[in-house]
Amino acid sequence: MVKLNLHRGIFLLFMVFACGPVCDAAPGNEYLPLAAIAQKHHLKAVVNRPDRVILRSEEMELIFKPQARTFHANNVLMPLGFSTEVRTGKLCVTHADYSSHICPFLVKRCQNSAQRVTIVLDPGHGGRDDGTAAASGLKEKIVTLDICQKLAQFLTKQGYAVHLTRSEDRYVELEERAKFANQKSANLFVSVHCNAAETRLAHGIETFTLTPHGQPSQHKTKFSQSALKPYDNNRFDGENLMLAYNVQRILLRRTRGADRGVKHANFRVLMDLNCPAILVECGFLSNALEKKKLASEEYRWVIAQAIADGIITSLK
Repeated sequence: MVKLNLHRGIFLLFMVFACGPVCDAAPGNEYLPLAAIAQKHHLKAVVNRPDRVILRSEEMELIFKPQARTFHANNVLMPLGFSTEVRTGKLCVTHADYSSHICPFLVKRCQNSAQRVTIVLDPGHGGRDDGTAAASGLKEKIVTLDICQKLAQFLTKQGYAVHLTRSEDRYVELEERAKFANQKSANLFVSVHCNAAETRLAHGIETFTLTPHGQPSQHKTKFSQSALKPYDNNRFDGENLMLAYNVQRILLRRTRGADRGVKHANFRVLMDLNCPAILVECGFLSNALEKKKLASEEYRWVIAQAIADGIITSLK
């Protein structure tokens, strides 16, 4: 992300000459036409209309619609910090969203294969904190621990150094979970949870990253001064997004669950981490069908393998 910021002035100058003046969206933001982004990255604009833009490369298809804070990347629902807008007849995104949500799909990142990767897994809740619970008594803290233990087996077999923030039914403060990961010099952090909702109809899988620096949380529609505060984990906004994308994509394919999307939230457990990090919601214990699945040993193995494969894909 630092390299992208260094070239920001050059890129904006390119946009002015190629597409006309850019427009302010939020403090420090400008709107950029998606067609110009496609030209810059040598993408094919399969559809380029004010009501819909589809950008395609050999490996990626990105679909955008107006007045939306989401887009689709290879059929996975992805977040945007700010709504897309139609400006001078062209569908645009903010510069912040170009940098934090589009560039990670287009810019190849080099991995240090000589370094042994350390992964910290975080089973949500534990001890006096049951998390959510199904009517049958199935507790989130038990499901998340079992999934993480299975996930650790898959990752260890691939040669990764794996640590769990808890390996038994005990309570661990959120700050201590991040501190533990930092002490282990973790290269990745994955927190595993189960969801719940007042309506029993809610279902599906979603994966969270920390809200990118300078952007509003997804439950907010307007920019606020609180978004100016950076957290340690914001250094990895791009890496967070791609880790979440790969895990969400493979989870959906293996479980055939509903796509609730990759989302942003300022979860306390993610803020102080010194490595890319995500929080995965593996399904709803408040939904009868997903509760039945999550109670199954076989299904937990499926989830664990899918998350492992998403992690491994991100590390390639």
